[in-house]
Amino acid sequence: MRYGLNLSYGLLFLAVSAGGQNQPCELDIPLNIVMPDVALVRNMHQDGFIAHRGSEVFPIRSVNEDTAPRRIVVVVENGKNVNPGARKVEVSILGDIVKNARAEDSFALLTAIGPRRELPFGAPRETLLSAIAELSSPAKGNGQGKSALDAVLEAAGSLQPAQPGDSIILFTMGPELGEAAYGRVGKTLVAAGIRLFGFQLGRAYAGVYSVGVTPSPGGVLLPRATVDPNRQTMFDLADETGGFFLGENTEGDPQRSYQLSDERLRLLNKFGGQLYKGIVEYYRIRLASATDDFAFDLNDSLRQKFSKAHLIYPRKVPRCSPASTANPSPANPTIK
Repeated sequence: MRYGLNLSYGLLFLAVSAGGQNQPCELDIPLNIVMPDVALVRNMHQDGFIAHRGSEVFPIRSVNEDTAPRRIVVVVENGKNVNPGARKVEVSILGDIVKNARAEDSFALLTAIGPRRELPFGAPRETLLSAIAELSSPAKGNGQGKSALDAVLEAAGSLQPAQPGDSIILFTMGPELGEAAYGRVGKTLVAAGIRLFGFQLGRAYAGVYSVGVTPSPGGVLLPRATVDPNRQTMFDLADETGGFFLGENTEGDPQRSYQLSDERLRLLNKFGGQLYKGIVEYYRIRLASATDDFAFDLNDSLRQKFSKAHLIYPRKVPRCSPASTANPSPANPTIK
């Protein structure tokens, strides 16, 4: 299996911090319920959710299925490091998303690393599809020094002033270990309420392996091997913002080269469609108040029914919202 969603089984408790923590504050929080196969759980009732901090339960004012128009910036690596397989995946998934996108959604495009290409919001869909198709082969011209994460920061700037549901779709071979922009990107996106989604098309590094020696009680030096976990991954970064990342290693490994079949590409296009659904359709959960860190989960009966489901939402929610009495009653939960 060559794809991965950065989700672990069991309960997912992500800390959410509210600005102005000692004051009554209604918070609108975007949330998706994602299954391990990237299916999304829809039509959940308000009483299906629990907001809590330890044993303390916070009241939920309302739950809406938010499908308002979205602004989406597509950021794509276009350097020499992007191999033909990765380019084929980029073009196929992005083309499929744009062709099937809702008319009310607005897209912008920005390339990273390779020759710069930029399309603003409002560009015709045909122009956007043409620019995506051009990514199938390396662009000619001088490359830019801007990394993919630097381009994400620029994309975030184009989404100001912020609107609910703003998102960035990033296609990248993966960040450099210890890349300086990683922390800035997380803080910027969380502060602006921008969710990050996308695909990593290179190897995902779980950690850094090192070997050395350590003294034993008898004074003998013994060999020692350690793995320092990599805590700066695209999967973690997307998770922090309330989005999610998928992985497809087009670089292969020492034992086997990467082969992209038509069937595999169709599956990746399906995953891309689910990613787009996560952007344009989410639960907007309004909390009556919150004072400190809290977490979301499903109630006991739904947790048993959807035992492998994961609730994805921003770890920090800095903005408050005006009071609202909206509270639709959706049908029974479904998986889409």
